[in-house]
Amino acid sequence: MSPKTPRKPPATTPHKAVSTNEPSIRHDLDTSVFVPHGVWPADANIPSTSSQGHVARPDIDTPPFPSIETTDLPTRTITDYSQRDNSLDKYWLSENFLRGMQAPNADGLRFIVGRKFVDVDDQGVMHTAHVGLDENLGVYRMKLLTEQNPSGPVLYKNDGSPTWRLTAQISERPAVNHEPQTASGSAPKRPASSTSEQSATTGTPKRPRIFDTPTYINQRLYTASSRPPDAQGYHEFKPRSGDGSGALFALVDRFGNFIQVDPPAGGFGSQPSHLKHWTDQEIWQLYGIQGRDIERFRSEAQVSGKPPQWVEPNVTDDPVANLLRDSLHWLHPTLTWSERKALLQSYNLLPSQLSRLQQHMKTELTLPQWAQAHKRMTEDVGNPHYLDQFSHDITNELNLKRHARHDWYDPETSLTHELREVLLVKMGYLRNQNNCLYRTDIPALFRGDERTPFELANDNAMLPRYDHQPGATTHKPMSATFSLKEGQMYASAPDPEYLRFNTQTNKYPGKSADSDNSDTSDTESSASSDWSDIGSPVDWDRERNYQRTREQQEVMFLYALDTRNLEVVPHEENHMFNSTASDTPPTWFPSDNHEGLISVTKKGLEADRIWLLNSSLTKGANVHDIEELAGRWGERIEASTHAGDSNKHEYDLLIEKVDAAGKPILRLSGNKDEFAYDVVWPDQTTA
Repeated sequence: MSPKTPRKPPATTPHKAVSTNEPSIRHDLDTSVFVPHGVWPADANIPSTSSQGHVARPDIDTPPFPSIETTDLPTRTITDYSQRDNSLDKYWLSENFLRGMQAPNADGLRFIVGRKFVDVDDQGVMHTAHVGLDENLGVYRMKLLTEQNPSGPVLYKNDGSPTWRLTAQISERPAVNHEPQTASGSAPKRPASSTSEQSATTGTPKRPRIFDTPTYINQRLYTASSRPPDAQGYHEFKPRSGDGSGALFALVDRFGNFIQVDPPAGGFGSQPSHLKHWTDQEIWQLYGIQGRDIERFRSEAQVSGKPPQWVEPNVTDDPVANLLRDSLHWLHPTLTWSERKALLQSYNLLPSQLSRLQQHMKTELTLPQWAQAHKRMTEDVGNPHYLDQFSHDITNELNLKRHARHDWYDPETSLTHELREVLLVKMGYLRNQNNCLYRTDIPALFRGDERTPFELANDNAMLPRYDHQPGATTHKPMSATFSLKEGQMYASAPDPEYLRFNTQTNKYPGKSADSDNSDTSDTESSASSDWSDIGSPVDWDRERNYQRTREQQEVMFLYALDTRNLEVVPHEENHMFNSTASDTPPTWFPSDNHEGLISVTKKGLEADRIWLLNSSLTKGANVHDIEELAGRWGERIEASTHAGDSNKHEYDLLIEKVDAAGKPILRLSGNKDEFAYDVVWPDQTTA
């Protein structure tokens, strides 16, 4: 498998659940992106200039605008590439590289062994570039073939066309979520403490939430004032034209948008006299009320110690966020967000327990006895019985044997460090010299590859292909996947880069049949990278300028790799339980969903561990047995594959011959959805 980029934007979070609901007064908000010249305070009066160069007169030249306009906030930078240099040339791929590449799909993406490519219309000239998803920005950027993370220019999709471009259109805006934060519905209200309170609030209609009809500050007409946001979270905006009167006030939603709200009841910069441990920002975000309603809310809550009956909290799909900003805030009003977070973490609750706690605290502001008992039990990390049960439960709830992910649960912030480390050992995880988590009991991984079973059997090994740097596995990493479905994607088309070499032991690429020597290179095969001192050296073929024989190959193979008793560094578990380790160079983790890195010596993965799967993904045979049953026909079958023939059926027939001969066969369900732990290897000692 090749170096990979994320193939799709994560639906929730890439691999760690990160709450977006943490309240913030945003004192550190960088407002330079919203004001001219990136200065603070912003100039409230910006003269506009007409095409003739004179200063425009607002009362004559400028059409009247309403004082408030509901609009999305443009945040993309409009980049002018008209004066750029030739630095983009390094991203354009040669015609030889593009030969045989599949056409773009409906999203304008072309794939080769997990890599993504797009056609870029650059000022009327069409180029093809390697791209990757920038997970921080949520956009595609151009990427060198040697890069692990994209660092090139941002690309924009052309509507109605499979092509992309380098410049954004002025109408392009980010996707602003206008939905209220109550995606999962409203929580039942806590019962009133007295009959009198019930009668006082019975029949009171619920206040409309500000999130239902948000009004965004139009920053073409308004600019941030010289006063920074106050302690309650209010931002002041002044008109860009006129005498500066008519200020607007805004609070910041969880997406970072400025939402216009009523002026603070006590004035900008004022401090509340009731419920002092709640800011207006927190009340607004949780209950969707503003202005005088916040003042009334504070007065009633100060007396009762809980929210009034006429408001309902905006409930998210994340029980942790709901507990921190609602129930635990009422139970411990003097604690900061970080302190409440640390308190909840000390209870070491699993996803099901956090959901149970949220339901309990909707009606009763107490931490229940079962949670207290669980906390005491997990503090005793020497209790083997409880840890056995806990490790079993967390494995099931986080689905660690299959998808190994969760929509909102973050083990690093939900479990204490001491318990987490003990649990990892109990669950069978180890740490290598790079501080990466790994296992040695994973039955199998899957890998899409263009190398034939004959080549692998003849060399008695599969060599690692991509020139990974040290920092993940103990020895050289070989990329594979835990998911058979992912493996099918990687086995969809050969990577033209690898087809430049006739064999995996070629030190240098050959020359194309329809060109001179200009496309050959002194660049060594990435498999020859030599940073591991363990293992026997490979017998490299150092010939140059030989004729390429397999650049027309279209057939790909899907292999099951026997990884028992080998070090495998998994993607998901390292991101879930060990994310901070990658902050210390040279440590790095596998980058793709369900990816695993197998630690192999310089001699590669032994052929005895490599099994070719048939087209229906129902069975597989070892490459040595396939070579043996092919006999003298093996050379012809391989040559036909290299010549570009679609002869996958011939390999399927060889697997059937291995099965008929009574040799070991790996059998799969046929559902094509196996994961690593579903694989059961045949007993080769009795076959």
